[in-house]
Amino acid sequence: MSGNGIIKLGVVAIFVLLEFSALLWLVHTLRAGGFALYIALELLGLFIILFDLQKDRSPSFRYAWMLIVLLLPGLGVLFYLLWGRSRPLRKNFAALQASRAQNNKLLESANQSEALIQGANDSLPISDAFRRDLTYLKGFGHLAYEDTRVEYFPSGEEWFVSLFKDIAAAKDTILLEYYIIADGYIWAELKRLLIQKAREGVKVFLLYDDLGCVTNTRRDIRQELASEGIHAVAFNPVFRSLSRLYITYRTHQKIAVIDGNIGYTGGCNIGDEYANLYDPLGYWKDVAVRLEGPGVQGLSAIFLEMWASEQPDTTPDTALLFGQARAEEEASATAELTSTATNQGLVIPFADGPVFTPDNPAETLYRQLLNTATERVWMMSPFLIVEDSLLQAMSLAVNSGVDVRLLVPKRADSWVVGNVTRYNYGQILERGVRIFEYSPGYVHAKTFLADDDRAITGSINLDFRSLNIQFEDGCYIYRNSVINEIAADFEKCFAQSEEVTFEQWKQRPWINKAAQGVLKFFAPLL
Repeated sequence: MSGNGIIKLGVVAIFVLLEFSALLWLVHTLRAGGFALYIALELLGLFIILFDLQKDRSPSFRYAWMLIVLLLPGLGVLFYLLWGRSRPLRKNFAALQASRAQNNKLLESANQSEALIQGANDSLPISDAFRRDLTYLKGFGHLAYEDTRVEYFPSGEEWFVSLFKDIAAAKDTILLEYYIIADGYIWAELKRLLIQKAREGVKVFLLYDDLGCVTNTRRDIRQELASEGIHAVAFNPVFRSLSRLYITYRTHQKIAVIDGNIGYTGGCNIGDEYANLYDPLGYWKDVAVRLEGPGVQGLSAIFLEMWASEQPDTTPDTALLFGQARAEEEASATAELTSTATNQGLVIPFADGPVFTPDNPAETLYRQLLNTATERVWMMSPFLIVEDSLLQAMSLAVNSGVDVRLLVPKRADSWVVGNVTRYNYGQILERGVRIFEYSPGYVHAKTFLADDDRAITGSINLDFRSLNIQFEDGCYIYRNSVINEIAADFEKCFAQSEEVTFEQWKQRPWINKAAQGVLKFFAPLL
């Protein structure tokens, strides 16, 4: 952790301690002031439980806050008022939605998604299951793209080599958005490349999450890059809203776009552990995909709307990113891809986040993959902290004869999260889902594979924050030969892992059972 990061965390800790002290004093004063005041505060807690907590919230989230309000009379109410209420960043969300509407107008006119839905594209017939998913995503403004080459990276180190190579060859624009940027060799090398390209006249835009970088990156990152002509912006700065520090409205997206024609997404942030230069938990298993062709427009649109939510006055050139300013060059590139690539199919880059609440696309897509698969659904995630609806979809798939498997880390990055994940093993192991713990190290990848024709990979974890609170992105891949590579990667990981049985789970130590039994109630707040 850098010195500036320690100072920043120290200031935040002081403010939080002051808030707690004020809360404790207020509760003590209210109680000492008379029984009537205490009863009034309890009635306020009852009002919160009956009315405010019922607004567009998941059941697990509501139950966790109900427990806090009931177990901490008075104090629990005040905690909820500070950290539990849904208080959207209205100005930011409005700018995001306006950017999305503008981008959709530019993209939809030349896109074939509606023709695919209506069955009018004879060159690429689609299944009913995919048609349903495409129709659903199109309702959020996310479109399907043909003629896009997809490359799969089963490790972060391979991804970085490719990313750095493409950035070094950039001519016009570089867009980067990451949750974590950590000081070290990878960031130093990437920063060197970005500065070099900026000096060559390439427009460079970097969006990073302020909370994700608070303990990992020098505090002067924005000023340092600005001095080199790079546009760098922190998403939802910590000091803008201390009360949202822990659980609310972070960008967990991981996107890179080069010249509007090459794009990346996946599980990797910018840091040495993602390239296995640093191994606190053993081998770091991550994945990423590289898109080349029209499908990159979908990633560009996601970046543009996130950028607009924080920095609407300095916006990348949408005409350039969407190919309008380079129509002949794009047509030539597409023709080359069409004639040489045999693994194309369709891709749908999509976004998820609190702006969609309560209908979050990622969780719905995961359920639909489970509900429509006929042979297999294999999942890779660092966590398993999900709603009952997703667990039930897993069970239904198993009961329908589908091979449902989950790959998770053997060593968790957090004792609390690891125990909540293992508590959730029981209810799906009992129903026939197979769970594999990755022995070589830590699984950070987030990938779904359904049958032999559909896959989703991106930044979306199987946990409450990813599926409800954070901004996320993914790439839905359909009938692309890269799906065979994803399946082979799963099989390799299963072979390196230890399968957990229901009998083994039941025999875990009593202290683990006790801790997990308590922690499960607070899982949605982790």
